[in-house]
Amino acid sequence: MLLSRTSRISFLVVYTVLCLLGGANSWGQSNNLPLSCSTSIRASGRGERLLTQKADAIVNDFMQKNKIPGLVLGVVKNGKIVVEKGCGVISLDSGMIPNENTIFNIGSVSKPLTAFGIMYLVDQGKLRLDDVASQYIPNLPPSWRKTTIRQFMSHQSGIPQFKRNLPTFNEMLASSNNLPLTFAPGTRNEYNNFNYVVIGKVIEIVSGQPYLDFMRQKIFLPLGMTRTGFGLRDANTATGYINADRNGQLLPVDQVMPPGGLYNIPSGFMQSTLGDLLKFYNAIRKNKLLSPASYRQMLEPTQPNLPGSPGWMINYLGGVEVVSKNGSVKGYRSMFLFVPDRDHAVIFLYNFNSGNNPGRIISSFTNSLLRDVCNFHPLRN
Repeated sequence: MLLSRTSRISFLVVYTVLCLLGGANSWGQSNNLPLSCSTSIRASGRGERLLTQKADAIVNDFMQKNKIPGLVLGVVKNGKIVVEKGCGVISLDSGMIPNENTIFNIGSVSKPLTAFGIMYLVDQGKLRLDDVASQYIPNLPPSWRKTTIRQFMSHQSGIPQFKRNLPTFNEMLASSNNLPLTFAPGTRNEYNNFNYVVIGKVIEIVSGQPYLDFMRQKIFLPLGMTRTGFGLRDANTATGYINADRNGQLLPVDQVMPPGGLYNIPSGFMQSTLGDLLKFYNAIRKNKLLSPASYRQMLEPTQPNLPGSPGWMINYLGGVEVVSKNGSVKGYRSMFLFVPDRDHAVIFLYNFNSGNNPGRIISSFTNSLLRDVCNFHPLRN
């Protein structure tokens, strides 16, 4: 199931970037996993080779300290992909090196994809972000019925946290019929995975299509994201791993299924590849498929004093906007971060999840790539 502490990682990412902490704390001794790498980018000059060497050193240190079997990484600097590589293995059995086409579970990086789907419907004139969600889902619990789509998307809805997953979406709603909101909508940010379950249902009702069909036909295929979806598996699919015991032995994870039912897919159970997510970033930077107005709405905080936006976490470091979303699901972790004004991005996926909260470790890894590969030092700008 999705970790309830995913939101804390998002805030720690930004906090640690702000502090520009150096060096990650080890989770234990290296288990000498193979760290062969593949790359689809050929360095064309001394400067690019130096960037590649810096990235290799950062990746090697991160993987060895945190016993990660396999990782894929993309780094965009000034609008150009300077790193696109895979290291380690897609599974301990195969020994195959991951690449830009290796499928990983991406956890809550599913949410920006779902947000993109909503913005497509906004551009089609089929809904507005400031519509109340109950306009489309009449059986929302009474206390939720004045909450807008934008507030659900920004984690400012105030809906209660669910302690268990029931078989259907309607059963989940019914279980909250008599519960109050935890805060007035729009007054706080509190991460809640069910926000995007609601958003996924809005997509289905407004589009008249199942969520996955809509996303595939209207979003993924037009953007060339042919290896993004759910239930994907072939020879180039990464096996997820968790700790099996205190000695750090790794246990493979069977196919990750949404707890309760498929209604959870829009919130955190999509699969994708590095190559597809780089295409998604390219769509964002070039305003593909959506109008400039829709991109502005996605990439601006819903409230000026809160970090949530429709699909992302927005923070300002030294006056520079940094947009991010991390993901965590059993056996896998992911990060998608970009700096719009500089056209830098860091995207990585890997196939290990200890179940702990490694926010500072992931942040330090991300910071090192921004600093040493992108030459991004926000507090000096």
